[in-house]
Amino acid sequence: MSWLASMELDSSAANITRVVREVLAEYPGPEHARLREAFREWILGAAETWGIEEEVLERVRSLKEAEMIYAGVEELKERARREGRTALVCRLARLKFGAGTAERLSRLLEEVSDPERISRIGDRIIECETGEELLARAREA
Repeated sequence: MSWLASMELDSSAANITRVVREVLAEYPGPEHARLREAFREWILGAAETWGIEEEVLERVRSLKEAEMIYAGVEELKERARREGRTALVCRLARLKFGAGTAERLSRLLEEVSDPERISRIGDRIIECETGEELLARAREA
C-alpha cells in the first residue's frame, strides 16, 4: 500500500521508476505475479489519461514495459513544458526588443535545459532596458 500511496503522491518518472524497481526486487518470483500485475495496471491506467493509444497499452505485458512507457511520457511532457516556456520568453522578447533579439535569445535558450533558468531569463525581459542588456544577462543567468 505504501508504494501505491507513493505513486499517487509523487507521479514523477523518477519515483515511478524507483517504485517499480523496488517491487521487482522485493517480489521477483512467479508467486507474486498478481502483485506485479496490479502495479502494471495502475501505471497503464495513468498512461491512458495521457492519450497513449489503446493498441500500444494492450501490448505492454510486464511491469518493466509499463514503467518504460511512463518514463518516456514524463520525459516528453517535461520537454513540452520547456519548449513552451522558451517560446513564451522569445515571444515576449520579440514584443519588447524586436525579432533580432528574439532570434538571438532563442539560439541561446537552445542550450538551456533548466525550466527555472528559462523563467528567470523571462523575468529579465521586464527588468532590462535594451535587447543587448537582456542577452548579456541571459548569458549570465
